[in-house]
Amino acid sequence: MALTNKETSGKVAYMYDQETDKWYAITGAVNTNAAYKWTATQTFDATSIFNSVVSFNDVVFSKAGVNNFATTAARDAAITSPVEGLTCYIKETDEIQFHDGLRWRNYSDNTITASKTSSFTLDFADAGKSLKCDSSLDITVTIPVASTTNFAINSRLDILRLGAGNVSITPDSGVTLLSKNNNRKIAARYSGATCIKLDVNTWILIGDLTA
Repeated sequence: MALTNKETSGKVAYMYDQETDKWYAITGAVNTNAAYKWTATQTFDATSIFNSVVSFNDVVFSKAGVNNFATTAARDAAITSPVEGLTCYIKETDEIQFHDGLRWRNYSDNTITASKTSSFTLDFADAGKSLKCDSSLDITVTIPVASTTNFAINSRLDILRLGAGNVSITPDSGVTLLSKNNNRKIAARYSGATCIKLDVNTWILIGDLTA
């Protein structure tokens, strides 16, 4: 007999077990407690409800931390309407990018500034920033010992002198600060210097410096 009038929606068939006096489904049923792995793309035509909770780590680990793309073209094809704050990683150029609401930008092209109006000790919140020292009075910037504030090695901080007051960089007790001729004062207004951590308690200071 030719199957010319097939119904593909399916129905559940049952088999009667006289010993237990129960009917058992033999086809068309799904074990809701079993784990299934779908290898093909699945399309749901109606609203689907998933009872299990997807955690933040599930989302992060599924993308190895951020949205990973081989190229910017692949990124644009996958994310057609990016929103401000969205972050991705481009493997081709080994760059982390973020969307500022208008365009994709490399993280490295953005400078975060923080204003300082009096003497201070560097803190974790200062890492990677350009610190704007703006005061008519002298400002001393202290680099802390690692046992107090342990910056990651290769941490970088830029220090800008915007005010009339002198800006000096000094190491805390136990910190080695390397600089040309041991100069540790920014030479003039509207100039600056950079601190880079080389080892646990060793930093280098470079820039427009004077004694």
